[in-house]
Amino acid sequence: MTMEISKDSYKIEGVVSDKGGSLEKVRFLIDGRPVKVKEDGGFSISRKSKGDEEVWLTAYDSGGNTTDLQINVKVLSTATPFVNKDNYYALLIGN
Repeated sequence: MTMEISKDSYKIEGVVSDKGGSLEKVRFLIDGRPVKVKEDGGFSISRKSKGDEEVWLTAYDSGGNTTDLQINVKVLSTATPFVNKDNYYALLIGN
């Protein structure tokens, strides 16, 4: 999965579920770090990015099953403002 962003920060939101058990036993990690999951299974994180990166989402359910999802974050190049440092002159003569 690829996510394209135009700023240096982004937000990942989603829902974790366990069809066979309780959400209390679900462990959820982003890049190996634990993320708090709400009672309804929802999660949300905000991150800053200095460039393209990979983000790994990993969930462990109550049965010991694991699911991984890789998100490729691509920072779109931003346009730089045009700055004209040259002087241009025009001579208009009317009759």
